[in-house]
Amino acid sequence: MGSNAHVLARIAGIVMILIGILGLAWGEIPYAVHHHSAELGPFEVHTSERKSLPVPTVVAVTALVAGTVTLALGLGGSPGRTST
Repeated sequence: MGSNAHVLARIAGIVMILIGILGLAWGEIPYAVHHHSAELGPFEVHTSERKSLPVPTVVAVTALVAGTVTLALGLGGSPGRTST
């Protein structure tokens, strides 16, 4: 595995760990839906509705475990070593 692959594995592992931790901490991803309701001459009426997408615990735990494994595999071996 080249040094770029090690760096990418580390980054991917860290990102998955963070996603897992955030999924366990909040349990949902909030977002807003914006609607264009009406146009009254030069005025426009917009509404927004807040919604949330639940994050199942199994998904958060899976991301945490997968990130830990990916990080551990990405740290194994020295990046500058080549096999002969």
